Amino acid sequence: MTQGVSFGYERLKARGYKHILCVYNEVSHYSIPKAFKLAAPDCNTVTVEVNDLNAMKLSKVEEVLRSARTLGVDAILMCCTLGTTFWGGADDIRGLRSLMHENGYSGNSAYIHVDGAFGGGFWRDDKQLPQYQIGKDFDSISVSGHKWYGGFIAGSFLATKKGEAASSGKSVEYVDMVDKFISGSRSGAPAVLWLARFKQFDWPAELQRCYGNRDFLTKELRSLGLKVGGQYINCLMPRPSAETAKKWQLMCVGDEAQVLLLPHVSRSVLEEFLEDIKKDVAAGKMATPTARLQRVNESQI
Repeated sequence: MTQGVSFGYERLKARGYKHILCVYNEVSHYSIPKAFKLAAPDCNTVTVEVNDLNAMKLSKVEEVLRSARTLGVDAILMCCTLGTTFWGGADDIRGLRSLMHENGYSGNSAYIHVDGAFGGGFWRDDKQLPQYQIGKDFDSISVSGHKWYGGFIAGSFLATKKGEAASSGKSVEYVDMVDKFISGSRSGAPAVLWLARFKQFDWPAELQRCYGNRDFLTKELRSLGLKVGGQYINCLMPRPSAETAKKWQLMCVGDEAQVLLLPHVSRSVLEEFLEDIKKDVAAGKMATPTARLQRVNESQI
């Protein structure tokens, strides 16, 4: 993520822009504001309010862009989300690109980096979702290997459009290479492991199985009287007891908890999880649904 933000910042600076505004989703992963602080410390940042699907409201983005023009901002560095780890949000990247163009930020004065750490792995395997193209809809994307793909894949990769390699451009004589790694020279084995992992499973089929598990869990939780929201392979629900949350390593924020239906999750695992939730419901240990979760329950799967 930091490398992607840094790459966009360096590109805009190299094109001669001095007043760059950084824009991102208010429920972005916590690493994003940190990335802006580390990679673009001299830029102002703006967080944008989200809708019930946790995507940036286009009307709010337009307000930001109009204000930016009047305040002398000459370039926009925007970080979009594509299936965040907790909230499951995915920004309307094409809509955001169009708004930037309409407000005078296009071509060299606009840069979109996509945080696809979680959703970027499975997004391309669902043809019902927008099939974004690098170099057309956005400029770079970072994807984590250990989230969707799992297994022995660790770390992440950064992809940019053709002709703009994410590198310092510095030739390192003693290793006889141009440094393209975030933290210097490393073993070439991960690239081979990535390719092996891609071929190990039928990933579109794995995604459909995950969707099936999401639908099953959502239906069963609602049969217990709980307000639940399903989005992609995320299931948002009221926060259960501390014991249940710890046992199942649930991601919890406030009175909400998120269940991620990743490929390793089987139906038998979900049935065991549901037994614990039933006990919490019977004991009155489930958190009261937030107003946001009430809306999500009505608007999502």
